[in-house]
Amino acid sequence: MIKQNNKSIETETDLHKTDKRSVFNGSIVAFCILATPFLFYSYKSFPESTIWETSFFSLETTFYSWFDYAWYIANKLIPLLLLFIWFFTCKHWWHWVLLVPIGMYSFQTWGLIQEYDGVDELELYYVFP
Repeated sequence: MIKQNNKSIETETDLHKTDKRSVFNGSIVAFCILATPFLFYSYKSFPESTIWETSFFSLETTFYSWFDYAWYIANKLIPLLLLFIWFFTCKHWWHWVLLVPIGMYSFQTWGLIQEYDGVDELELYYVFP
């Protein structure tokens, strides 16, 4: 009355596939986290004028300069990226609390993209409800 257990062979194969997939996904997440300092300091490559001219295009901003605009964007998008990584990789029950700062940074980033005056002044009143 000895039963053969074929599940152990299938489980090891499935585990091997899962390990490869989790290592790949973990590597992507680790690379994103590793790249954040480089992405954050990329604002230093923007010009300190309101008009950005190259041989391909010419852009104008209503901000003080493209340097300031890139600094504001970097200060909103990098924490937003890290919060998204934390939210999607966290297995705890409280990870839903992370939606509050994600909403706040998203709203502030949208305000920057729209280039309205008064950056980071009234967002809390709009995000709170």
